[in-house]
Amino acid sequence: MKKKFVAILLVVLVLATVFAGCDIITKNDERVSKKVLATVSFGEHTDTVTRGDVLSSFNSYGYYYVYYYGYTYEETFKLLTKSLAQRKLLVLYAKYYLNGKSMSFGNDIASVEKLLHPQEVAHAVDATNDSFEKSIKSIIEDLEKEAKANKGSTTTDDGNVKVISTADSTEYKVGDVIDISDFQIEITNDKGETETKEITSDMVKDVPSTATTGKKKLVVTYEGKDYSIELTVKSLDARSQRPTEGEADWTYDETLGDGAVTIPLRWTDKDFVSEHKDSEYFEKAVAKLKKNLETNYSNYDKFYKEQLESVLLSHFQRQLLADNFTSEQIAAELSKKAALEVATDRETYEKLASQYATDLGSDVTGIAVHPTEGYGYVYNILLKFSDKQSAELKKYASGGAYFSSEEVYKQVREMLAGEITVNVSNLKYTKELDCDKHTCDNEGCIGDCDKHADCTDVNCTDRAYVATDVPVQTVLSWIRSDLEAAASIENAYERQMATLEVAIEWLYRVNDDPGMFATDTYNGVTGKGNGYLITPEGEKSSYVDEFTALGRALVKKGLGSFDTGSTENASDFGFSTTPSENIWYCITDYGIHIMIVSFIPHDFAAFGLDGEKIFANEEEFNAGETPMDYIVKFGTLNMADNYGTFSVDAETGAVSYTGLTKESFYKDGKLLASEVNKSQTYGEKLAETNKSNLTSDLYSRISANVFEENADSIKLDDKKLKKLAKENEK
Repeated sequence: MKKKFVAILLVVLVLATVFAGCDIITKNDERVSKKVLATVSFGEHTDTVTRGDVLSSFNSYGYYYVYYYGYTYEETFKLLTKSLAQRKLLVLYAKYYLNGKSMSFGNDIASVEKLLHPQEVAHAVDATNDSFEKSIKSIIEDLEKEAKANKGSTTTDDGNVKVISTADSTEYKVGDVIDISDFQIEITNDKGETETKEITSDMVKDVPSTATTGKKKLVVTYEGKDYSIELTVKSLDARSQRPTEGEADWTYDETLGDGAVTIPLRWTDKDFVSEHKDSEYFEKAVAKLKKNLETNYSNYDKFYKEQLESVLLSHFQRQLLADNFTSEQIAAELSKKAALEVATDRETYEKLASQYATDLGSDVTGIAVHPTEGYGYVYNILLKFSDKQSAELKKYASGGAYFSSEEVYKQVREMLAGEITVNVSNLKYTKELDCDKHTCDNEGCIGDCDKHADCTDVNCTDRAYVATDVPVQTVLSWIRSDLEAAASIENAYERQMATLEVAIEWLYRVNDDPGMFATDTYNGVTGKGNGYLITPEGEKSSYVDEFTALGRALVKKGLGSFDTGSTENASDFGFSTTPSENIWYCITDYGIHIMIVSFIPHDFAAFGLDGEKIFANEEEFNAGETPMDYIVKFGTLNMADNYGTFSVDAETGAVSYTGLTKESFYKDGKLLASEVNKSQTYGEKLAETNKSNLTSDLYSRISANVFEENADSIKLDDKKLKKLAKENEK
């Protein structure tokens, strides 16, 4: 385990933690920071590892070695220094190799850029700029919080009488109900003694609206005089936003020509415009970042050069593969790999049947053999009970004040489910947009601008929600309509792509299940997952009965299913018995769950990218092997400007939705498709993994040879390292 962890350091870019304002450097002068702890030589070229380099690396990884792997401080500092030195040696060798095995290369930024494709340089600039942008954003947020805290609270005193809040706060969210029972009149006499009086409805002169954001006043009349308390109505917290195409993992495109790439402006360039430049705290944030960098004796160029060198090592790896393997050799390796995967999976699942379900819950894209059918994944769109509804439901639960039977409890739950209201997120919402720079298309922005909550254009990009408190049945009908439009597409592959796209978009619009937005699990739609794994009949389920029952019924129906196709036993899942008017769902203690089958790992009815059936016969299916053209990862559709339209009635204020049609998914007769996240077949996934493994193995072998042949070229200053360890040991 230790060896594996150490090896990671050779390929991971160690960016110092200066962005967080954290520094371990105790000797605060540049001379000490630049003390050389190791020298590296290769041919006529040399490089060094400084005290500052090592301390930055220690900030990132050191404590893991000490506290999790049992290294001493001295062992840790030596290990980190050696790893950094080996990386510098490898960079020197990569320059030599990519320069035609010639020593005529420089060590400045320009010399590295010359060895790279423009798209690689562009990526390095983007990555470095993003680091600085994130740092600026974080510092600005801290400054804003600090400024807000220093403003203090608003007084509500009016002589010896004032309105006070008995609730925890005087802050509300848009759409919240202001309950006058949360307030009292407090009277203080001449002796300083206080008493409180309840506020009755006839005393309330004005209850402010929470439909818009801003400062509001609750006005109360007491003994002929008006008294008020200031309330703050804030915007609703936005749901998780779907990552844009630009946020996808960057990969080198071999087909991209030099002229197709534009190098972005560097963060330090005079004309570079930060997205946070209009903030009143921008200059202060830049000054603080500069100070953090100076404290750690770093700058933009240092970070940029490290990014370039990381890209250089990736370029070096690709070149090694191209120089050592022909396409025919790679194909032969892939064939051997495929056969090995089948043999390994069969042996594994025969020895331990439960391992299959475990693997499905991890990453289905690499499974070569499926011993059991009936498993599937679902996207879960949760329309949750409000806090008030949940509190009411608890009264009827076992142990609650009104509990009489489980049957009554479910009846109450069903009734409350029918009263759920839903906040619908705005897919065009731009979190970072400054309202001072924005004008609504219909010039409907009025009053003080707080995320344009008063804008009459419901699609205004400063608004997190296009509608609030929409009746649940209305939302269900909207979702159903869009799903049916997708399901009407003739081509099987296109139909499945469109159906899943609708499901994902409505997840971002109305779902309140945080598990669907998780990025660190296989469940999350924003991560690498397919949703929640549904087990077949007879297998254990970790979900409540209602969720499991509907999930299994939908999985049996097939990929992209959102109803069972029959009204039989509809009451087992929800109170809708008219699927044509609504949508199938189940009700649990959390609320209403709408499910769409997102993936089936082994499906006899599976279709390929051409829309043709994968399995020719049942015998082939029962063999359990994953065909090379089986889709293991569905891509996304570029629907940004093609989705249904929300509008508001000028007279009633009611929000309506014009949904999708079958034609909505096409442009110029072709299905809309993302160029970043395309569908992937098992064969493509296997080839990608195989190529990655070949590259990694070759790179490791070459690296080991470089280290062995140049072992004497790395010189560590053991005395200085020992002293450094003692200075920092706690």
